[in-house]
Amino acid sequence: MDDLRFETPEQIEINYDIARLGSRFIAALWDTLAIALLQFMLFFAGALILAILEQQIGIFASNWGVALLILVSFLLFWGYYVIFELIWNGQTPGKRLAGIRTVRQDGYPIGFSESAIRNIVRIVDLLPGIYGFGVLVMFIDKRSRRLGDFAAKTIVVHERPAVQLQSIRNTAVEDDRFLEPRLPNLRELNFDEVESARRFLQRYRSLSNADTLASQLASRFRTRLLLDESSASFPNDLLLLQQVVAQHGRE
Repeated sequence: MDDLRFETPEQIEINYDIARLGSRFIAALWDTLAIALLQFMLFFAGALILAILEQQIGIFASNWGVALLILVSFLLFWGYYVIFELIWNGQTPGKRLAGIRTVRQDGYPIGFSESAIRNIVRIVDLLPGIYGFGVLVMFIDKRSRRLGDFAAKTIVVHERPAVQLQSIRNTAVEDDRFLEPRLPNLRELNFDEVESARRFLQRYRSLSNADTLASQLASRFRTRLLLDESSASFPNDLLLLQQVVAQHGRE
């Protein structure tokens, strides 16, 4: 599987597996079904309200009601994607089911402007029907981007399975020291170093080289904190990174 690679300001290479047409089609199918259901409910309720308006107020109010209903329908279509991508960090319900996520081309999470742009351009991608232009462009582009992705400078990547803290604990030495040993020399770390660990943990599920990257970061922190590489207190790289972020935040 092809991947997207870039280097962070901390000179660490991060990889993402690019989502191809198949997984994006599955996501689009689920999202389209969800939107269709919401639109049906909207128009059903709207038709009842318009019928009452026409009887009680007249055809003039009914015409304004139709215009408002069309506007709300567009906002629902556009807002569905934008709202979910913002609250779910680049995912919609369909993307979550398909195991994919939208990120910026530099690998960072998308914001409102990126989501808004790519979903406005979605209207063009849909032409002449069923994502005609969008599918054509994704076939041509080596990173499977549609027009909306080009406009917003975004890319869709595969999600890694979620990692639970409990599963990390189960792989480590089970003794009293493992419950949460205090990290020494924590004040030696600067904000940028801790921030690099925090950003890595946020994006862990989407990175194709996550284990390698975790090892590199953990090795750097062990050196900075004067920890023995074979220390039984933090034998797991991910746990060490989590505790660096958690304990530094309490300093």
